[in-house]
Amino acid sequence: MTGFRPRGWDELFEKEANRWVKPNEYAHILVDGLRSGFQGEIRVLDVGYGTGRHLVYLHRKGFRISGFEITSNAQQFVDRKLSHLEGSRSIELRILDMHQIPWPYGSSSFKGVLAINVIHHTNYEGFVKIINEIARIVVPKGLLLATIASKHNHKYGKGKQIDDYSYLADSGAEKGIPHAFFDRQDLYRIFGEQYDIRMLEEITGEIPEADKHLRKEGIRDHWLIYAERK
Repeated sequence: MTGFRPRGWDELFEKEANRWVKPNEYAHILVDGLRSGFQGEIRVLDVGYGTGRHLVYLHRKGFRISGFEITSNAQQFVDRKLSHLEGSRSIELRILDMHQIPWPYGSSSFKGVLAINVIHHTNYEGFVKIINEIARIVVPKGLLLATIASKHNHKYGKGKQIDDYSYLADSGAEKGIPHAFFDRQDLYRIFGEQYDIRMLEEITGEIPEADKHLRKEGIRDHWLIYAERK
């Protein structure tokens, strides 16, 4: 599952139009939950930090931030971006493929995890392992906010099929990148053992600018999941 992925992400990131700058509109849900649920230092992991938009956002909210990304292109871009941010030396960044489990973090290291537009870029088996790994590194009552591809997504069923849930994109801005797609029942089943789901809502998700013409207007094509570690 990892051989084609770094180059696919590098190609996506090379185009400025695909570099999201503003924080995801739902990121505040995690911030609000962490502030109301915990006191003292709050450590948060940004899975697949991309342009660093959430690293900056969460740092400015006063959290202690770690993050990882698969492509060195992203880290070089973000290093330049963070060099102008006060206190940014406290932000811990790594280059890491999320399939390289266990991740280099101790158990119960984080009170929150943010995973926007990233953890569905795998197959079914990989997705389940990643969900379990997040559960390992999060404290009890810790929070996860993620967006995950829905079976209503325009990419569902297109490209080379990997398994019953997953396809390798063969066109568009995310060509060469795998996608796993889920319905509501799938996610309750996968998350149910280790998480209490606070919110599961189908939303119109963020997609690369070059792919927007492929999506029907108003379609809800991603899941927003907000979950608490049991």
